[in-house]
Amino acid sequence: MSEYTNFEVGQKFPLPIATPADGAMFQVDANGTMFILQLSRTDVIAREAFRTGEMEFAFYEQDGGLHSPEDPTPYIHTDAQLLGKTCVWIDVPASRGREEGTRSKYRTAEAEATADLVARWVALPSQPSVGAMSLYGAQTDQVLAELEVAGLARSSPEGVVVTEGRVRVGNVDAFQGREFDHVALSLARSNSNTHPVGAFGFLTLVNRLCVAMSRQRKLLVLVGDFEMFSSDLAKSSVPAIWKFAQICREDNAVQR
Repeated sequence: MSEYTNFEVGQKFPLPIATPADGAMFQVDANGTMFILQLSRTDVIAREAFRTGEMEFAFYEQDGGLHSPEDPTPYIHTDAQLLGKTCVWIDVPASRGREEGTRSKYRTAEAEATADLVARWVALPSQPSVGAMSLYGAQTDQVLAELEVAGLARSSPEGVVVTEGRVRVGNVDAFQGREFDHVALSLARSNSNTHPVGAFGFLTLVNRLCVAMSRQRKLLVLVGDFEMFSSDLAKSSVPAIWKFAQICREDNAVQR
């Protein structure tokens, strides 16, 4: 067992992963490498626990690199349009409509893009489990409405419900403790506010964002205004999302 210290946001280290921890965010690529998106003050979880910045991993060193004995195959998705990518951003620019709503925010164009993505995943022969979420209830409702148009949801006395058993749509609280092969996270914020909370709202809450960005087994797609979340304000206010955007840019994984 080896010990490593001073890991930084954006740095890579290999599998295996056990469970995401409070405040820690990461994503795995097809080669079994985990990108650190955000470090918790106390813990990020891999095979072994670490505290106060010290980590222990079940890795071995070979050919000058760190390797994991775990087979990465279970972490590889089969979406032909996104092969080789595990961090993907679907850009819905401000020109397609800013956010609406007062207490709860929504963007119709984002909901349409999210529903299109879910429909494509449902049609995959590999039959992945799919999670579509937002930190905003109004955006969740918009996604459900678009899925109803696509024939993947129906109206009921309790509201619009998904009819495909492999798909779950909800806010981040409903996803606590759950995992899905593919996850689409609709950010629902697009504005010109210069105050961190005014601009990003719930997305500045690290614990909730941690849950939102750690529900995927194979593929995480963020749907939102790429320009806004690539800004200096985003870097200081929502650094995990900002870093995710940079990873997507560097990996040519931004779809427009």
